[in-house]
Amino acid sequence: MTELSQRAVKTIPREAYTEVGEALGIMRNGVLVFETEDVSSVLMDCCLYEWKDNGKSLIQRYVETHPGEPGTDEHYLLNACLPAKFRVLFPESAVPGAGLYCRDILNKEDLFVMDVAFSQSIGDTGPRLATRTIPLGEDWMTNGAALPIANKEFKSALIRSEKALANATWGL
Repeated sequence: MTELSQRAVKTIPREAYTEVGEALGIMRNGVLVFETEDVSSVLMDCCLYEWKDNGKSLIQRYVETHPGEPGTDEHYLLNACLPAKFRVLFPESAVPGAGLYCRDILNKEDLFVMDVAFSQSIGDTGPRLATRTIPLGEDWMTNGAALPIANKEFKSALIRSEKALANATWGL
């Protein structure tokens, strides 16, 4: 998935970086300022999935113009990006070597997230995660930055994110 994501990121126009950077509060005097590497991943994720141009996200446009050969993994993964969801996940139980059963509080869903690293490092009592997921059959896979959220920071971060997205006017 990383290679596909890198190709899609190359299609992000400067205008998207500027507008999304301003909405996220990381644009200072016309320059994007990243406090951590994760912030750049969040910016690119928002540009690809949330910034709209004539009613379509950049990921929708990318899939339309680079559909991949039908029947290939690339075609399958690209089309799986279309119903991607941003989630805040509460790990409930780990399946070592496979992934995590989680509760998504934003979408009020229970799901299995296939991620070997998370199954080994986060476990049942790990931090909440803010991430985008893509469906692969009945299960899900992370796509982009998966940011841990400490319990005390959780409510504040969720409120700020919801306000930033609600007030965004890009692509209109």
